[in-house]
Amino acid sequence: MKVAIFSGDYAFNVQEMVNDFIKDKQVVDIKYQSVVHHSYRGDHIDGIHINDRAMVIYEDRYDAMNVKPYKDYKTIKQCPACDHELIYGSKYCDQCGQKLNWEESDDN
Repeated sequence: MKVAIFSGDYAFNVQEMVNDFIKDKQVVDIKYQSVVHHSYRGDHIDGIHINDRAMVIYEDRYDAMNVKPYKDYKTIKQCPACDHELIYGSKYCDQCGQKLNWEESDDN
């Protein structure tokens, strides 16, 4: 699980940043806070500043999947999830989106 924090002077900008960020993420939770700061001159409010913040708790969408590494990448020609023909070095299967791990592993 990972966390990303966004901050800005306008709620719309923070919303836009968060929406762009979460496109390829599996979101666990989003927390939002708007903080109002007053500046005073004597006993009168001289100005108001609003700061918006958002915290996104997420997992990378494809990293959250169970990814099995290939032992011998030279002989593997199909995706382990959907049996689609693969091109060596591809990061994801073109057909099902399965993340591909070309590194060797002791698990298999």
